[in-house]
Amino acid sequence: MAQEEVENLLKESGQLRVLAFLYEAKGMLPLALQVWQTLSEGSIHIQGKGKLSGRRIQDDKPLNQVDPQILQLTAAKEASRLLEFSSDGDLVLTHLKWVKLVK
Repeated sequence: MAQEEVENLLKESGQLRVLAFLYEAKGMLPLALQVWQTLSEGSIHIQGKGKLSGRRIQDDKPLNQVDPQILQLTAAKEASRLLEFSSDGDLVLTHLKWVKLVK
């Protein structure tokens, strides 16, 4: 229950990077990668849960003040780091598709 509350608070406040790191720390690699993919795409939707009310993504900067290319690169680097240690071939292939598109 407490984990769900923390997840919802992070989503609502737009702290998606923190959410990705939380998922990683909890061993929830697919969810962490999904958050990084969402950030890479510049989207503020997660798993069909609807639009997030908060728009802060990193370093307390509003979404419209974050350089999209930096955000994409950061997300791709973090996802690559996670995929490097994954033994789930399907998960790796799924996420490598979007990671390789980031330049």
